[in-house]
Amino acid sequence: MRRAVIALVAVALVASVPGPAEARSLRIRHDPNDQPNPMADIRRVVSDLSTGAVYLRIDTWQRLRPGDQYLFVLFDSGGDQRFDRQLEIFKGARGYRCRLQRGLGVGTEVLGERRAARPSARSWACSLPRSWFPRIHRAVRFYAGTANGDRAPNQGLYRWL
Repeated sequence: MRRAVIALVAVALVASVPGPAEARSLRIRHDPNDQPNPMADIRRVVSDLSTGAVYLRIDTWQRLRPGDQYLFVLFDSGGDQRFDRQLEIFKGARGYRCRLQRGLGVGTEVLGERRAARPSARSWACSLPRSWFPRIHRAVRFYAGTANGDRAPNQGLYRWL
């Protein structure tokens, strides 16, 4: 009986270790609670770039209020000092959506839209096909923001997905 339990524990431990194809390189960045309450304030930005997807998760210190239900991420995916992609996370008719656009402002082109995951009441996550970012590389520069003007990082840009 004891050997069977030890064997089951050993199998469970080996099965829980990710293999090379499953290895993740999540980058977690923290942002201080620096917005006046009750405005939405970014708490954490989590990112990952795999062979098939670009993953972004934004956590806030507070829940989004009806007027603040909009988050965005601007990317310099080509490394040429210009923001060429904009990810919008917004409340749609059937829950939160992730919309990726090429360009900024007038003349933007929607590249695709997906349903946003909600890991918690104060978190939104988008997993987008890497094909929507044809020139993207791990050293991409980006920042995240909210509808009320908060941004993470407060100054400068994040580097590396």
